[in-house]
Amino acid sequence: MVLFGAIVLLFFPERPGGRIEVPGIGGVNSAGAGLPVMALGVVLIVVAVTKLSPGRITNASSSPSASLSPSTPSSTPSAGGPSPSTSPSASFSPTQVAHETSGTKIVTTGSRSSQSDGLTLTVDRIEQQDGSLNVLLRAVNNGSDSLALPIFGYFFLIDNTGKTYAVNPNAGDWPINVPPGATVTGTIVVTQPLATGVQTVRVGFSHVFGSFKISSITVVGIPIASG
Repeated sequence: MVLFGAIVLLFFPERPGGRIEVPGIGGVNSAGAGLPVMALGVVLIVVAVTKLSPGRITNASSSPSASLSPSTPSSTPSAGGPSPSTSPSASFSPTQVAHETSGTKIVTTGSRSSQSDGLTLTVDRIEQQDGSLNVLLRAVNNGSDSLALPIFGYFFLIDNTGKTYAVNPNAGDWPINVPPGATVTGTIVVTQPLATGVQTVRVGFSHVFGSFKISSITVVGIPIASG
């Protein structure tokens, strides 16, 4: 209203005016229409301000308290207890926990190798886990022929008492093929644990494919840790 009255007062001064009177406050008399309209606008602003309830003003001023983070109370440790950041379990990484609960035990006390012509086969270690054995092998082909060391029907593990252990040809990650000049590594899974009291085992392949010079290869005397 104030803005509208100012426009009328400035650009349309010839518009007929009049008198606006509010009981108890007073009145405005003007020959032009602009000044009474501006006065009416001022009166409306005063009335609106006086009608604004005190409760709404209080709520508006206290609104910042609603922005407090819900997590704020959790930053204070409970009485008699350590804060979350000082909990002993927080210092263990997932890798450490997995290692401690995996149940894997290395049963060999050292690696052993065997060589046949240009092929060298090494048993790096044997692990026992959940009633099975993981045999970690490494094969080096220094010859010119591409060799194959298949698992099914050809890989064996025999202990010093003569017991032969069953093998799972579908488990592990042994690559089978050993190209010329290459070194391959992998794991073969034996589905039985070692018998009690075993001192040594021998591991190998009963037949090597790809060369007329190499018929088989066996790594003997692999030591087993007591207990």
